[in-house]
Amino acid sequence: MCSCQNSDYSVSAVIPAYNAEMTIERAIESALAQTLPVDEVIVVDDGSKDKTAKLAQNFGDKITLHRQQNGGASAARNAGIKKAKCRWIAFLDCDDYWLEEKNETQISLLKRHPKILWSAGGYEICRYESSEKAPAAMNDSLSKSFTSSYLDLYPQGLKGHTNTMLIKRSLLVEAGLFDENLRRSNDIDMWFRVAFRQPELVYVNSPLAVQQRQFSFITRSVQDENIPFRLAEKLSAQAKDAGLSEEFAPCLRIILKWWIILLIRCGNGRAVRRILTDYGSIFPTRYRFSNRLGSFLPNIYYHYLQHKIPGLKDAGKMGDI
Repeated sequence: MCSCQNSDYSVSAVIPAYNAEMTIERAIESALAQTLPVDEVIVVDDGSKDKTAKLAQNFGDKITLHRQQNGGASAARNAGIKKAKCRWIAFLDCDDYWLEEKNETQISLLKRHPKILWSAGGYEICRYESSEKAPAAMNDSLSKSFTSSYLDLYPQGLKGHTNTMLIKRSLLVEAGLFDENLRRSNDIDMWFRVAFRQPELVYVNSPLAVQQRQFSFITRSVQDENIPFRLAEKLSAQAKDAGLSEEFAPCLRIILKWWIILLIRCGNGRAVRRILTDYGSIFPTRYRFSNRLGSFLPNIYYHYLQHKIPGLKDAGKMGDI
């Protein structure tokens, strides 16, 4: 029985899933095994063709299963938000899992800061081929938890992750939910739209979840080179409307740098040159020159970048921003 209506800090866990028969049970189990239980677990089967729905159904009334035609990550998350009965929404990708104190840690901190409407935190990366766990971007000089503007944290590498986001449902609705027309970067688009409405969040500077690199809910290929331009235009306009253009500029530079590397990796030098032309003013001259030059020989240039940028050899690093 869902107790969502009886608590100011009730939590709905939303798990979008597509062809996740290998990982969905572990994801659900991690949501159900929290030291502070979540109030409901919603699994959105986004048109899976495998046993995802059947495995989810085995959990009986411990979860709510919603099935729909395949619409992508944003459509699945939006469906979960709309189905949710609780006041807070926590997201968990079907191929990842939460650490058991995740919900208790964030809720206890949010109760100390009742005016703050969202929280994020660190996470671990697990690589199947080596069974190695690596911490996400963490800063040991910072306290274990603190409040700060997301626009200040993002350039520091403290970006949070979908699996660590705990957000007041009303704030998500106000921000407009996930953009179902963005097939990539839809999560970062959402977090910034939330941040433009309430920049301050509670950040947990320790791992709350584990992200697996073997599997992927969202495709790694770049099928639409116009995504970074639509994203930059949209977020820049909203930052301006919120009076946060100056604060957002360093974040936009990082987002577009990530897209430049991804496009170089995919061999799309033309799109790289377009970014450097349209948004050249936010990049240093030397950066514009080297990347424009490299864009004409993207395969060679990406090989060079792999040796220059620590961690770039790990293809998984390209998964999220």
